[in-house]
Amino acid sequence: MESLIEIQAPDKSGNHFMGFLVFVPGLPQPGQHTQFHLIDGQQRLATSSILLAAIRNIARQVGQQELADEIHEDYLIHPRKKGEQRYRLLPKERDYDSYLALVTEHGKPTGLMAGALSYFEGKLGSHSDGAPDRLRQVFDTVCQRFEFMCATLETENAYNIFKSLNSTGVPLGPADLIRNFVFMHVSPEDQDEFDRELWAPLENRFARPDGTLDEERFSRFFRDYLMSKPDTGYVPPSRPSLSLSLSTRPLDSHRVS
Repeated sequence: MESLIEIQAPDKSGNHFMGFLVFVPGLPQPGQHTQFHLIDGQQRLATSSILLAAIRNIARQVGQQELADEIHEDYLIHPRKKGEQRYRLLPKERDYDSYLALVTEHGKPTGLMAGALSYFEGKLGSHSDGAPDRLRQVFDTVCQRFEFMCATLETENAYNIFKSLNSTGVPLGPADLIRNFVFMHVSPEDQDEFDRELWAPLENRFARPDGTLDEERFSRFFRDYLMSKPDTGYVPPSRPSLSLSLSTRPLDSHRVS
């Protein structure tokens, strides 16, 4: 949020680089928008959508209904579509209900998404207090000066490309890499059900009292399991994922249309 406000200063030029978005296209359906599975950059795009929802909400509060409608109907939903086709972004299963409550304003968002929305609304409210035109400036900045680098992968082995794209990034932990390997064997269309029915219950067995995953215990479990197999051999404590030939990014995908 600070960067967003900073680049609006008169002496600032250029754009704010937001990072990579990597997509895999879904199967085209006649009469429908083609859906894309967002397999890298989920947090970046979801955060941007939450920011837009916050601008919309504050615009309504200060009587800028035209701006609010523009954001809602052009950036958050497809106003003439029905069902899931109505939403331009659909998060994975665990964030689905909270995100839809946030976008539709029916129900109450929870968790991190609710916290992010509240944070943005607080910052935007104080920033535009007494100067409602600043909301339009913020919106224009988000649309025109937030810069993403996008890649659409049309290859069966997207994970080797991931490895090259992210080779200079911050290394993910063994638990993330293990999750990669498992989810890359599940088709994007089946990932929500797989996560809900199988993977989430497994992770819940290694949850801390606050509900977050104890990644050390989780990766240690897989290391012990791998070394129990006669053909695996020794697995270093910090790298159980190497024995699974993993890539470098989680594959739980958001859908974008």
